[in-house]
Amino acid sequence: MNFQGGSAGKQAIADVAFIMDDKREILVVASNTDNNIALIDLKTFQTQKLDLAPGVIESTGGGSRQVEWAVGTDYVWINGGEANEIYVVKVSGGINSAELVNTLTGVRTSQILSVNNFERMRAAALAQGNINTANPIQSSTNPLQSGSGNNSNTLGIVGLVLGALGLVAGLGALALVMSQKDTAAVLEAQTKKDVEEACGKSLGSKMVN
Repeated sequence: MNFQGGSAGKQAIADVAFIMDDKREILVVASNTDNNIALIDLKTFQTQKLDLAPGVIESTGGGSRQVEWAVGTDYVWINGGEANEIYVVKVSGGINSAELVNTLTGVRTSQILSVNNFERMRAAALAQGNINTANPIQSSTNPLQSGSGNNSNTLGIVGLVLGALGLVAGLGALALVMSQKDTAAVLEAQTKKDVEEACGKSLGSKMVN
């Protein structure tokens, strides 16, 4: 890895995490002797290094450093306990896409906590459910169109039902958008507090199938 600042016979690797999904198999290695992380493509074994604190010579991680992949996202979190910092790295594709997108300062933590937004998940499931319910009603118009004397009234009722369904789906989508905006504001305000209260729960990026 060629991490800097270590001494012969001393371990320089502090922690590792795996980014494993249908498009990536990447090992992320964090050093406790400098401020670099190394990303290794496990398919090609190519390596890419990224400096978390450019211009800072001493390790911000102190004697240890933790790295976690937020499973299912493009983001890797690395702590710098010595400097009270958290580094957010985005890996949108392969190892060459890795970039430092945010540095949280004034955060005292030795562990990283994952927060799942269950409210947004429920809202998304509800909106999806409303959309799915449109198919049976739309398909039910086929036998009615075969006609037996009251086609015009029947089609009028069907049109009214479909219009009402569209309104419900629209309201569901609006509620989802508003929920996402409100949730984003709350998460931004609580980020530092959540990290400081971290209880050592793993995001699952240490597990490999």
